Amino acid sequence: MALSNCAAQRNGETATTNCLVLGDDLPLFKFGLLTDIQHADKDTVSFEGRPQRYRESLGKLQAALQHLSDISQKPQPQQDLIQPLSFLLTLGDVIDGYGDDDSASAAAKTSKDLKQVAGLISSSLQDIPARHVLGNHCLAAPRSQLLEALAMPGSYYSVQLPAKWKLIVLDTTDMSLHSGYPQQESSQMQQALQWLQAHPKEQHANAEAWNGGLSAAQMTWLQLELAEAAMADQRVIVACHHPLAPGSAPEQYLAWNYEAVLQLLEQRAGTVRMVFSGHYHPGGYAQRAGIHFVVFEGILEAPLDSNAYAVVEVWRNKALIRAYGVGSSRELLFE
Repeated sequence: MALSNCAAQRNGETATTNCLVLGDDLPLFKFGLLTDIQHADKDTVSFEGRPQRYRESLGKLQAALQHLSDISQKPQPQQDLIQPLSFLLTLGDVIDGYGDDDSASAAAKTSKDLKQVAGLISSSLQDIPARHVLGNHCLAAPRSQLLEALAMPGSYYSVQLPAKWKLIVLDTTDMSLHSGYPQQESSQMQQALQWLQAHPKEQHANAEAWNGGLSAAQMTWLQLELAEAAMADQRVIVACHHPLAPGSAPEQYLAWNYEAVLQLLEQRAGTVRMVFSGHYHPGGYAQRAGIHFVVFEGILEAPLDSNAYAVVEVWRNKALIRAYGVGSSRELLFE
């Protein structure tokens, strides 16, 4: 694959590495991705007929991280050069918690679970930064503890990526019953209660307690982030826990105010290229207004002899999802 001279560098129109052209011969960048680990010291249970293997998830995470580290340090098939991963993206629910058990021992176990996952990710990837998304099960731990343990700058934030790309991380637990904000004192909790009152479950399948949405403040922030990206001629990857597009997951798994969020994203369809989510463990896909909405398979429900994670390669005119285990590989063309 290596070129014999630099004539193929396209007159300097793009970055090059040893005469290989990024975007044509190599991806512009690539990153690891996994979701819904839901680590906990609990017995396997069945949910909607699918086994949820809590005690096995940490071992699967360790195996996935080891492979991702190898990918980042060794040449891949048909490539002469090493192209490290730019980052790891987790799409929420790194822990599961212990349900309605609000005892001190349950809180201690939840804290231990969080430290185990965060420590494993940090020690396994070394120089590769991890970008995290909050999920509903994450909030089994206090919000402040989560942000500190996962080294998150906030529950929603943006990161500049190589080659004029941008990652926008949303918090779909911001407006929810499990947000961790005080019920009587926070605007987020008041908005959640008002949303549920206006959207009875009989008419809105996604009005589930395990779901949530974006608060008014976060919606304003997102609108500004998208406008800035468009002005800078950037392309955007949006990451959130709850799926946003009908068809990518059953309706009962969609974020509460997905319609309002979709409206903002579709107004910037030339800027927003991909939206990545977790939450619905079997995974799924939909396309709207040229935007690819991908729901990734969860580690928690991967079979005992398998796993679920991916490497996402971002090229000039497409993205390739190279999935491992029960994950779904996809080619996402940019229109």
